[in-house]
Amino acid sequence: MFLETEKEILNRAIDRIQIKLGEFETRYGAFDRESLYGKVDDMELLEREGELETLVRLREKLESLKEPSAK
Repeated sequence: MFLETEKEILNRAIDRIQIKLGEFETRYGAFDRESLYGKVDDMELLEREGELETLVRLREKLESLKEPSAK
């Protein structure tokens, strides 16, 4: 039960980050630091990079909780 709850929490966090990243792309287009430099607030770029890093870590954590497939 704990494992399923943890997976659900991770999935919700991943969904929230993906929504934020989608909103950023809707406003500014695909993330390319160099093309956005000077057009987007530096803090927004830093937040975007942080969200991307967090997304990778959450996905790795979720993957580590999946049961190994039967062989």
